[in-house]
Amino acid sequence: MRYKIILNATTLPKGGGIQACVSFIHKSLDLSKNIDWVYIVSDKVAGELQKFGTVIPNYRLIIFNESPAKNVDSRKRLLKLSEDLAPDAIFTFFGPAYVKFKRPHLCGVADGWVTHSTRLAYQSLDSITSKILTFMRCLYKGYWYRYADQWVVEADCAKKGMVRRIRVPEESVHVVKNTCATHYTEKVNKPYLFNTGKHTKILTLSSYYPHKNLNIIPYIAQQLKKMGYDDFQFIITIAKETPEDYHIIELCKQLGVVDCVNNIGPVNIIDGPALYAAVDIVLQPSLLETFSANYPEAMAQKKPIVTTDLDFAHDICEDAALYYPPDDAKSAAECIDKLINNDDLVNNLTQNGRKILEKLPTSMDKYYAYESILINMAKIL
Repeated sequence: MRYKIILNATTLPKGGGIQACVSFIHKSLDLSKNIDWVYIVSDKVAGELQKFGTVIPNYRLIIFNESPAKNVDSRKRLLKLSEDLAPDAIFTFFGPAYVKFKRPHLCGVADGWVTHSTRLAYQSLDSITSKILTFMRCLYKGYWYRYADQWVVEADCAKKGMVRRIRVPEESVHVVKNTCATHYTEKVNKPYLFNTGKHTKILTLSSYYPHKNLNIIPYIAQQLKKMGYDDFQFIITIAKETPEDYHIIELCKQLGVVDCVNNIGPVNIIDGPALYAAVDIVLQPSLLETFSANYPEAMAQKKPIVTTDLDFAHDICEDAALYYPPDDAKSAAECIDKLINNDDLVNNLTQNGRKILEKLPTSMDKYYAYESILINMAKIL
């Protein structure tokens, strides 16, 4: 029996969620034998699919220019499509969907603020107003998350948070761990080219969010300079000519490290492996994650990882990273110092990373796990 299932990816505007969704769509096109998929996606997801040259027939691809998260008309349109198409189930890749579907609905949850945020994460917000608004936003999202029949998360901590904070049945929350997209495991023919002569390059591949803690990077650069280093550069990938970009530039000027931080702007998903191939170290300074794809991506590209000494990082990286207290730029610089001067340590970390990567599900494993959950839901209809 074949099933018709809608993939709802209308609420993905930027970041790692788009990459994970694009990888899933590719697998669904390659592997699906029991499902006729209809893809309802944001214009950003559609744009990334186009960059990969992905071909989806028009009758199976519907594009939203406005997210249902912020647009009432988009919500009405999405609900009507779900009724007109009469699917056996709906899979919102990362929710909330902001729609009360009348068909079995599996909702992906990858919002650590909602499921397992901490005081440390809230301290990254720059004002009382931001803290209150974030808390209210979490309540609002939690309300909408409840309007699904089952949920899928990427880590046990998120499942515990769904049960404890959102009050959903534990047996209805599935854990499917993340991994990196398939193209990260393929050979890179041409590394990314930087307009820099610096020897040691340290990558933080991330959009700008307060909990990503990117503002610590100029301070780490300052500490490295105090240690006597000059031939290094941090590579960041936030949107250019934005308040966040200007803020980091101003920090660099104040700390005397303008030449040590290079914002290359957002990088296309397809160019991710080439970017990793061109750097020496991966820095992940985040204060809150569920399962950051940056970790397995670095492991796949055999790059050593420096990251925060927090549970979510240890759960993924284990002995494949060096850890530092999340608010301690000096300790982060000391970790980088160890890697610059110790090839044996680098090799040990990258070998450990490859072993961890082998234990994670492949993108094929992930696809079949999602498909199994959806088909079991569809059978109940």
